[in-house]
Amino acid sequence: MLEADRTAPKSRPPPGPKRAASPKIVFKPDFARHRKAAPFKRNDMMVAAGLTGVVLFPGNGITPNLGQKAD
Repeated sequence: MLEADRTAPKSRPPPGPKRAASPKIVFKPDFARHRKAAPFKRNDMMVAAGLTGVVLFPGNGITPNLGQKAD
């Protein structure tokens, strides 16, 4: 019997972090400059950046605002 015939298959992925192939862009609201309007201004910056798509999760009134602007 060959050594390869007795080798058990591995069910775990190789160690180490897995990284996504696409770069990440962070848009932080500037509360010092825009105060209460900061999240909405951040949404404007995201739409102006010309991103390919937007994924929305349930949230407050700021989330639907982004969905309307991205549409």
